[in-house]
Amino acid sequence: MKVSIIIAAYNQEKYIGRCMRSLLNQTMPSHKYEIIVIDDGSNDKTAYALEQFKAPIQAKIKIITNKENMGLPASINSGIRVAKGEYIVRVDSDDYVNSNFASILSYYLDVTPLSDAVSCDYFLVDKEESILERVDSRDAPIACGIMFRRNTLFEIGLYDEEFKYREEE
Repeated sequence: MKVSIIIAAYNQEKYIGRCMRSLLNQTMPSHKYEIIVIDDGSNDKTAYALEQFKAPIQAKIKIITNKENMGLPASINSGIRVAKGEYIVRVDSDDYVNSNFASILSYYLDVTPLSDAVSCDYFLVDKEESILERVDSRDAPIACGIMFRRNTLFEIGLYDEEFKYREEE
């Protein structure tokens, strides 16, 4: 397994389908990546939305269900612990990504063995999905969209589950 894509979702019935479709539409061969979704105790229809992607042909999708809301860092860590990929990337449940997302980021890590991680630029969009701005990840980094070497995440001790600044709003 080359890449594990991890998504934590809390009450994201409105956006999780768009996120999942973008991840299932990757140019990377499907046997080279997995999608791990952590439903973090949602009390809306997030679980139902996720079940729509659990058909037998989508065996690469793993859904972990927290009985109660554990918070983003704890949920992401539970996904990392079951991930099989050499590389791990987090995507927010209301994001959607380019079809080359996994291929390009993993290629960079393949050809730069001294790099522990790589980030990508991103677009800010409005409610109609019109592009407002392209953001350089060096100037305004965000946690999602950074692909790490799996071993690096374990070496640094995973996500700090006590650190919840701006993630729990």
